[in-house]
Amino acid sequence: DPYKYEAEQALAETAKALSGWNITIDAASTPRPFGLAALLESCGLRVTTVFADACGPLDEEAKAQWEALATEHGHDATTLPMRCPLKTLPAKTGTCSPSGRKPRITATQAIL
Repeated sequence: DPYKYEAEQALAETAKALSGWNITIDAASTPRPFGLAALLESCGLRVTTVFADACGPLDEEAKAQWEALATEHGHDATTLPMRCPLKTLPAKTGTCSPSGRKPRITATQAIL
């Protein structure tokens, strides 16, 4: 199937371009977040977190597959509830805010 081959090639190129990046998936972005996580992980992308309140019956096997692949690839696979309180993360820049403190970004901004 030429379309499948093209999709696999695009995923391989994306995995190479994003080497070393951690990917987070929000269940609001797809009906099967664990299926997407398993697919991306199987293509060499590093999916570290899925925000999801529940795992539907069609996604149970994919969740187990994603967790196994993540372990095989040497990193954790974390599932967090969508209503998880956001933690602030230190900003990567050294720019100071008007208050004189380093700016901080939320987990949502870090994901985007």
